[in-house]
Amino acid sequence: WARVLCITFVLISSLTVINLIVAVLCDAVGQAQGGQMKQEFVEFKDSFSPSIPSSKSIRDTEDRLDRIDQRLANLTDTVVQLLEMNKEIQDSVKYLKGRID
Repeated sequence: WARVLCITFVLISSLTVINLIVAVLCDAVGQAQGGQMKQEFVEFKDSFSPSIPSSKSIRDTEDRLDRIDQRLANLTDTVVQLLEMNKEIQDSVKYLKGRID
């Protein structure tokens, strides 16, 4: 019985550590991109004027929005990949637990 308990503990601990690593990576990516997006928002806000905008400022604004949309799509893809990896890890742990039992 000691082996079963020890192996179960190691598997659960490993899953916890992997989840913590994923959480740290997600947080770091979010902070890095959040800072860039905040800076772009400030630049966008500063470039806005109550007068009629020129076509150049409109194009610049559209370009900024496109870059923001692309970053959001990249973040979404990354989150989906991380969720899939988490699901695979959970399935592996369930399989290994079933083999132990």
